[in-house]
Amino acid sequence: MAARVAGDCARGALSSTPASTCPRRSRRAGAAERGKRLLVSRRDILSGTSVAMGLKVSRPSSSARAAPGAAPGEATVAYEDAMVSIGSQHIPVAVWAPSAGVGGSPLGTTSKGVAGYQHSISIAKIASVLFRLGRRLPTLFDQSMTLDPSPWVFRGELTAPEGGYTKAIVLCHGYLGSRYDLVDFAEALARAGWLVLSPEFAEALSNPATLPKASVDGVGVGADRSQIMAAVLDDVALGRFGVPRGRVALVGHSAGAGTAVTTEGEFLARVAIGGFRKPLQPDLARILAAPLLVVASSNDSVIGLAGIQAAVSSLGVPTREFTSGSDLAVGLGEAGEDGTAFIKFEGEGAPCHISFLSSRTNMAMVGVLSPLLPVARALGVPLLDFDVYDQTRDSDAVAADLIPAVIEWLNKAK
Repeated sequence: MAARVAGDCARGALSSTPASTCPRRSRRAGAAERGKRLLVSRRDILSGTSVAMGLKVSRPSSSARAAPGAAPGEATVAYEDAMVSIGSQHIPVAVWAPSAGVGGSPLGTTSKGVAGYQHSISIAKIASVLFRLGRRLPTLFDQSMTLDPSPWVFRGELTAPEGGYTKAIVLCHGYLGSRYDLVDFAEALARAGWLVLSPEFAEALSNPATLPKASVDGVGVGADRSQIMAAVLDDVALGRFGVPRGRVALVGHSAGAGTAVTTEGEFLARVAIGGFRKPLQPDLARILAAPLLVVASSNDSVIGLAGIQAAVSSLGVPTREFTSGSDLAVGLGEAGEDGTAFIKFEGEGAPCHISFLSSRTNMAMVGVLSPLLPVARALGVPLLDFDVYDQTRDSDAVAADLIPAVIEWLNKAK
């Protein structure tokens, strides 16, 4: 690995009508090769069908990943469905925490009548947001499903240890995302000792009752991202678990990357995956006060590498560049990370925009939306790279490379 200093300055751009930047066959071959190289063993499994709009909709099987529990001496993770309230709106927050052992049941088995992560995809919400209809739609075709947890994740009511947790992460999902989009990060971070909080924002695809302000004319508007972040940081991280902002790191994908970078306050670190824009000058010093990691890909047709590269260059600070997560891990110094780092995935096997998300949520979306992709293309609806991912299905390979490196980088942030 050779560290380099990033160059020229310009503003990042977000394409409203994504287009593939490389042939699908090449992407598929590159992703397959990446999967072989990383020896990824997890399979995307979809089983069972339901009928929606006369189309078969596949659902992920909860039994495929379920297991009796962690092996003796193996680190376990506790999971809880939490909530914050802003006015009359109740916002789901997924919480994972490190645990030496939990008195509850493995999440893959029935616990309080519920198995696994309860996830939903609202076709009504997606249509209302993408077409900017300004109103709620009938939820007849919305889908509910169970996402499989890792076998060492247990359900249980979380109690902060004496003195509180020492560090926490807030995960920020992107546009039309969900609190489970970064579940692979969440489980791994909690297993590595972090308290992990993942709220759902107003444009989350799972909740048809709330809409983002950008998509409506005063109808069904949910709390904005800054309000939700403030509630999660103040009421949950600090109020319930005793972690102040200075011991919290922010990790976000796509629009969530913007949330991770621009949320006000002093934080332990900030990570922007698949989305980074040139900060406003008044915000620059605050953003650079904490270690910053930016991740982008040449095969991302939603928020392209060139725009992110220009935005990183515009920071005007020395930036170490890396070609992959494993490259970052090799290049990490022993003294800790206190500057700006930039991972640039390039080449045929580079990830698409949603390759950075969990295969569990991606395959759920593929199962629901694949039959609708031809209609979306004909209407010019932004596909957000789901059509590309349907060919590559490379989330597990990307996670195997990126997540351990990000965790190591976060552990060394100072």
